[in-house]
Amino acid sequence: GREGLELVYQHAPRIVLCDLMMPEMDGKEFLIKLRSNPKTRDLPVIMLTAVDSESNEIDLLDLGANDFVSKASSSAVMLSRLRKVLLQCH
Repeated sequence: GREGLELVYQHAPRIVLCDLMMPEMDGKEFLIKLRSNPKTRDLPVIMLTAVDSESNEIDLLDLGANDFVSKASSSAVMLSRLRKVLLQCH
């Protein structure tokens, strides 16, 4: 989590795919920190989650995630969601 945040600050990616469950800092805290920084506030973020839970999805969207993908999803679904978010945000 913390390492990923530093990488985002260093490399300024066009989109972030972030796992919900990470060591040191979970995906929700990561998302909160991204959204609280003016330089990364509008960066598109897709959360990757192993837990298929409506409350988790609502929490992620409320925290500012642009979308979420289940780890069980196919690579085609993941690529489709990445494309969709990139088109919406750029």
